[in-house]
This record gives sequence, structure tokens and C-alpha cells, in this order.
Amino acid sequence: MPLRARPTLLVVLTLLWGLVAWGAGAPVPSATASPPASVATTNATDGVPTTGLTSYEDMVKELIRLRDRHGVQLEHAGTSNEGRSVWLAGVGHGPRTVLVIAQQHGNEPHGSEAALDYLHTLATGNSPALRTIRDELTIWVMPRVNPDGAARSWRQNVDPECDPEIRDCTPGRGIDPNRWHDPRIPTQDVPAPETVAVREVFDQVQPELVLDLHGQLSYVDGDEAPITASIAWPVINSEDLTPEREAAVAYAKQVSVLMADSVEADPRGVVSQYPLGSGDLLTARNAYGWHGAATVLFEQRSDGGVRDLQPRINEAYDALMTVTTAVADGSVHDVDPVLADAIPEQGLQVGPEQPKLPRSCPASHGVRGTGEVLDVDESVYDLVTTHATRVVATGSDAYDRPTTEQACDLGNAFDLLDKGKVVDAADLVAPYDYSVLRVTDPGTGREHLALAEDPDGTGRYARGWGFFVHSPDASSATTVIAAYPVSATFSERLAAQFFAADDAQNLLVAGAHRTANRADADTYEPANPTTASESALRRVAMQAVDKGETSLQVLGATRDGNEVPLTSGTVPPTDLAETLDSALTSAGYPTCLYADGTCEDLGSTGNLLVQDARATKAEPLVIYPSYGIRGTLAAREKLAGVLAGIL
Repeated sequence: MPLRARPTLLVVLTLLWGLVAWGAGAPVPSATASPPASVATTNATDGVPTTGLTSYEDMVKELIRLRDRHGVQLEHAGTSNEGRSVWLAGVGHGPRTVLVIAQQHGNEPHGSEAALDYLHTLATGNSPALRTIRDELTIWVMPRVNPDGAARSWRQNVDPECDPEIRDCTPGRGIDPNRWHDPRIPTQDVPAPETVAVREVFDQVQPELVLDLHGQLSYVDGDEAPITASIAWPVINSEDLTPEREAAVAYAKQVSVLMADSVEADPRGVVSQYPLGSGDLLTARNAYGWHGAATVLFEQRSDGGVRDLQPRINEAYDALMTVTTAVADGSVHDVDPVLADAIPEQGLQVGPEQPKLPRSCPASHGVRGTGEVLDVDESVYDLVTTHATRVVATGSDAYDRPTTEQACDLGNAFDLLDKGKVVDAADLVAPYDYSVLRVTDPGTGREHLALAEDPDGTGRYARGWGFFVHSPDASSATTVIAAYPVSATFSERLAAQFFAADDAQNLLVAGAHRTANRADADTYEPANPTTASESALRRVAMQAVDKGETSLQVLGATRDGNEVPLTSGTVPPTDLAETLDSALTSAGYPTCLYADGTCEDLGSTGNLLVQDARATKAEPLVIYPSYGIRGTLAAREKLAGVLAGIL
């Protein structure tokens, strides 16, 4: 029987570390003094529930009630950019300290709800086990580190004018709070007040154990059973290892084993390791492990919708109670930390559902004009270069994003090119000032068909929806995609060079960066053509990539040297990704094969073009060559030739 009687409110999950401007007698503002919570709606984009959750106002009321009736210590740890308090609540009077942080990411609500239930049980329960916990431990809980992001059900805090040059700033939204815990960065230089709050709380309470609650996308294990929770402990670089840090890692692994056992005590619970990655100190897990605290990351499936909400809250609550009981009575140290290594690795990322294409487009929307078919004697490389110079990297609000119907017309027109119906394709795209080009490359003699906007014009595009090439007589079935074509990146030129070297079938070059075409998108959100739910690039790619074919995205990393990081957007990587990684290494290129936790943030697990390719049972690959390779013609030609020889 569970230890708690569930309180009348729920709280949003996601572990966040907040800013502490605190003192023992700090005044507690009333709930009504804080900004009102946003209206709960369903987030159809990522499957994360926004109903059935505790509002910010109700959370504050419950915290004040627990303080007034049950003696919970309540502190104002910091203030968000929109003026909401980041709260810290404490229970117990023991000599050892545990810190629980939840909802660093605003769209990861389950942990926050569980943290409130956990706090309620610890404060109100009177069983011998709970009395022992309060006697042995002082437990601090930050139930909602990112209240502004939670109000909008998005990952970042709210800082729409953040500098896009700083780490993990999403202009129009804000900053990822879980990328600024690095102890080498002075707290006064941290741009996210929520992160400052957590860092200062950690310094103040000096916990021996930190439990960091998060949400993740959907993964399945080897038997295709949905993974409900993933667990990770700190990674400390060998040069930074000390006896204190080694002991903290061992302690964290003992806690991880207990949490894994708790998850699998439920017949429907399936646990995995969260990929441990490198010893980078950006995240809370590694940063506080580096400080000598046993820090455990607890990631739960968060995109299962409202029906999955309560099971995940219960799962996190039970894991918290299991660990806290064992820490209080000392039995945690009877656990063999080596058992953590046997927790299964994370499986295939499948998104909110098994990958599937969005609703297909009708054959025609009935909007046709009289199109042009123009003969052009020019290399595809030169055409792509011209396209990149006509795409403006900033000023995205000046472009009109395509509607679903318009994007479908581009996709259908590309399909008509594949079928040899050139005039029909030209008529379909004529209303958008697009034409069909019959391209003869004077250098190679290859012939291509292309959809191009305003081919006789100069200067910035009016629409900027993309440039799409089909080669009817190609010897390779590969589709090459360049998602960020601006003149400073050169990734689109590398894509064009590989297209030529491989004699590939299709080359799809995205257009301008504009607001994402999503109903819930903020008007200032920049476009990401790999994640926008509707774009001309995505609709054309759906027509271009077929079963068994390779879809190669050429992006760009901000790395120095000659590195070529890559991913298949899956965990574990596909055989083709493993082969490419090995071959590039043999060719002298430093590589980094992403496995959802290594290779920094080059995951592409949210890349819709990757998911679309997988849904058609194609082979997706994404490469991120460093600027040292992309920036010169000779270096690009060399890599293009190596890739063509491999693929």
C-alpha cells in the first residue's frame, strides 16, 4: 500500500535548479502576487500533457499550506524572468541532506507532480519509516525550477531576446537551464536565473545526494516494449577523478540500482540506462557529481499524453520514496554499485508514437497556373551557391511560411518531376513564382530537373521555400538534404558536391529560416527546417525518399579541426552509421558517432526528416562536418569524394 494519501493537487514534472536569494526568515509572497499560470491546453506537438497538472498558483498555495499546517520550511530561492518565484521546500531535521530538483525543462511535468506528492507524504505522514526519514535526513525539494517554461509547456525558460550566440539559447523562447551548471563558469555569468537558483541552493545545503527529475521522448527496448524511465549517474573525466568523486559516482550507482528496481516492481515499468555520454560539466548530473555529490538523473517518458500522466507520476514518486527510505536507514550502501552497469542500454527512439508520416497530401489543391520550363546550362553547385546567397539568415519575419496546401503543392510537383510530368509540375508551382529548370551541367554532362523560385531574379527571395533537384538518370538512389543554406555555412555547397560525386538521385536544399509552422509556436520562434511540423522541405523529402534508400542530411557543427560527427538519429546507431563512422576514421577524419548521450548534442532524435525516413524504412544519416572542412572548396571536394566512395 503506498505511503502517501495523494494530495488534492498535481504538480508539473521536470527537475530544475533554481536561484537562491534566501535567508531563513525570507518572506513568502502570496500566490496571487505571482504571475497567473497559463491556461491548460493540450500540446499536440510533442504529446506532453498540459491538462491534469498543478498550476503554478495552486502549487504555491499547497506549499504555503504545508508550511503553515505541517512545519515545512519554505524558502524563496530565486525569481524567474517573468517574476515567478523558484521555491525551495524542506522537510526533516537530520544531519544528512538530500536535494530533489524537478522541472528544469518546462515541458517535462511528471517529476514536478511526483515531487509535490513526495513532499506531502514526508511532511504529513507519521509511520515509523517516515519518522526515521525525518530524523536521519533533511530533504530539500525544488518542485518547479522553471515555472515560466512550465506555464508555456516548453523546454526553455522565458528569455525571448537571449543572445543566439550563447549556449542553448533559442531566440524567441529562452535558454535551456540545464546547460549552465558548469562550476568553472562563475555564477554571476550564468544567464538563466533558474540555474543560478539551483547552483546557490546546492552551495547552501551541501547535499550528499541530488535527484534530478526529467522527461524524455519515447524509446523502446529490444522487445519493442516502451521504456518508461531511464537512469544515469555522473561521468567524471579521468584527469578530474579524486577519491571523493569516485565515491560519489559509486553512491549514485547504488541509488540508480534502487530506482531501477522500483521502476520494474511495476509490471508495466521498463527501465534503461540513460546514455552516460562524456564528462562535460554543463548538466546538473555531471556538475554536482564533480562537486562530490551523488547525483542521479531520472528521465521518464513524457510524451504519452494524459492517459500516461498518473502512471508516470506514481513511478517517480515510488522511486523517490524507495531511495529516501534506503538512504535514511543506510541500506543503500548494501547495494553493489556494479549492478548499475547491468541496467539495459536505451533502445530505439520512436517519438510519441511509432514513426509515421503525417497525413498525406491530396494529389492537387486545384491551384494551378501556367508554368515555365526553362533550359539552363549551369552546374548544380553554382545554382545552389546562388540559392544560398539569396536566402537571408536573419529577418525571418519578412518571409511567408508555406501553408500545408502550399507545401503539399511543392511536394506533389517534385513527385511529378520524378514521373516525367515536367509541364504539370511547372503549372502546379507557378502560383508561387516557382519554375521548373531543365539543367544541363556543362562540367559533368548530367541532366537534372529542378524546382526553383524566381530563377531570373536577383536579391532576396520573396518566399524562400527551397531549391529542389531531381536527377532522372542517377546511378545512386541517395537523397541529399541541406537544411541550413546560408552563405556563411557552406553546408549546402558540400551537399551539392556530394550530390555530384555520388551521382545521387535528389538534392533538396531548404529555404529561409522562418517561424515554425505550428499552431502553438511563438511568433518569434525561428524556423528549424528539420523540426518544423510543416515545411516545403519536409513535404518534398517525403516524396523523394523511398524504402531502402539513403537520406543524407548535411548540416554543420561549430567545431574546429576536421571532425565529421554523425548520427543515424537512432539509439543504437544503425549498421550504416557504424560503417560510415569506421570508414571516415580510416580515411583520416576524426569522427564522433552520436549514441544519444555522446558526441555532445548532435542527436537528431527530434529531427522529423530522420523520423520520416525511418517511417518509410529508409536509411537516415546526418553528418555535421566542422567548419574546417566546410569552409574551403578543396576540403569539401575531398570529403564529398570519400562519402561517395563509402555510400
